[in-house]
Amino acid sequence: MKYLEENGFSVKHEVARQFIDEQIKNGRKIEDIRSDPKAFQLKLMPFYVERENILDIGQPSILDRALPDWVAYGRLCGSPIIDEILAVCHNRKYQQIFFMDRLPKYIADYARAEDETIAQDIAVALLRVYCELGYEIVFIPFATVEDRAKMVLQRLEETK
Repeated sequence: MKYLEENGFSVKHEVARQFIDEQIKNGRKIEDIRSDPKAFQLKLMPFYVERENILDIGQPSILDRALPDWVAYGRLCGSPIIDEILAVCHNRKYQQIFFMDRLPKYIADYARAEDETIAQDIAVALLRVYCELGYEIVFIPFATVEDRAKMVLQRLEETK
């Protein structure tokens, strides 16, 4: 994402990580923030909607997670409002959906606490939601960060 930003793109960073960072800055512990996965996802959903509602449609933006991603996470944790958010997703149109191959070794960090099995479940759920919404997914193979970003840039240029 940083490479794409440096190449002039408006990048909207991952909502969950921003939310977690803000909560930690306000004195909360990560264990408390993520203790209830369903409640955590429900807290994030308005931030996804707000972020996408204020996008400048005249300027291309790259989203590191979009509202359909929330649907995938919401399904995995049993959120009760999936149908309503899925309806909102049907009214949004993303120009390209890029799916990055996972790293050979999954690395959890303070914000990404899932284990390897859950990370794989998330990947499958993400693909399922975007396919359900009718998107053609552009798969980006594992490579260096710079090479992956170049593949994204090349695809964006091809589809202008």
